[in-house]
Amino acid sequence: YKTLYDLSFTSVAELSRVAGVGKATAEKLLGALGVE
Repeated sequence: YKTLYDLSFTSVAELSRVAGVGKATAEKLLGALGVE
């Protein structure tokens, strides 16, 4: 992901898979960006 704009179009599951972060971390990150 190059920008937060790119990140805003992803899902928790995809972020967990691609970025290698845990589901809880992905949820917190997307939540902070205002992505449901």
